[in-house]
Amino acid sequence: PITLEGRHGARVDRRALVDRANVVVTSVDPQTVLSVGNGQTAFTADVTGLQTLNATYLSPPLLTQTHADWGWHVTPPPAGVEPLRFTEAEISARNHSARYPVLQPKLAAETAWLRANPHRLSLLRLFLRRSDPRLPPIAPSDLRSPRQTLHLWNGTLTSSFELDGAPVSVVTAVHPSLDALATRVCSPAVRSRRLGLGLAFPYGSEAFQGGLEWGKADRHASTLVSGGGGGGG
Repeated sequence: PITLEGRHGARVDRRALVDRANVVVTSVDPQTVLSVGNGQTAFTADVTGLQTLNATYLSPPLLTQTHADWGWHVTPPPAGVEPLRFTEAEISARNHSARYPVLQPKLAAETAWLRANPHRLSLLRLFLRRSDPRLPPIAPSDLRSPRQTLHLWNGTLTSSFELDGAPVSVVTAVHPSLDALATRVCSPAVRSRRLGLGLAFPYGSEAFQGGLEWGKADRHASTLVSGGGGGGG
């Protein structure tokens, strides 16, 4: 461990000092979400360490989302709305004139569109799922003895719980300089292929606090450009 010389020659264990401030969650609490990130990319998780319980964590701004600095979206203007018609108004005050984008009643629709676009886009949802399609999605009541720790020293999020009679442990982290998310899921349920990962992509939303649009799959598409094999333990 890294140590420092304190008063009277006493040695200070910096790692132990930081670890004392680790954030610990021991229940499903929609008002308590934790994030990992690097200042450019952020992944916000529920108590499973992923975004498994989205239906429970619905209170903005405490949403389980994935964001990056470059993740923006523009909604196509509705029929009849022409943003290029909008012009800035000239405002004069104290012998000085300047042009400002102010509300124009005759262009209310264009103004509303411009205020909402572009907007932040949650890039993806990464979640745990039961492999059997006949079984329901994982619900908060399915989790037993959850415990989650945000480790401030190395920026990783570790989560453990019991699901369907099997222990599950999850480690979640974001690369310190790349837009890359990593997770490791360990469980007998993974080895027996009863538990796996799901990936979903939302459509952009004009909601002020960053809502998600899951019912517009016809408006967007995702393509896998490269991939590789992997496994879990």
